Amino acid sequence: SSGPKEVPRAAHEAVVVTCSNRSAAKERADDSGPALVDALRDAAFDVAAEPIVIPDDEDAIASEAERLGFAQFRVAHPGRFGEGGGEFQG
Repeated sequence: SSGPKEVPRAAHEAVVVTCSNRSAAKERADDSGPALVDALRDAAFDVAAEPIVIPDDEDAIASEAERLGFAQFRVAHPGRFGEGGGEFQG
């Protein structure tokens, strides 16, 4: 066995990824992503300057996590569902 796969280090300690079909389609502004970036920065996290906006889709989320080089990640959401089914709103 060759052992565990080496995972590249992420460029930042935190990256905000907003998962929203309407924001990804530019039908609605992403207000929660920039607010979370500011909150993380205020809490002394090394956070990417801008949130990334992608559709609320399992494959899109997995692809973005892989692109960012995340072996582990935590998901935080505001706990409210939007009118568009599975979307989260801030």
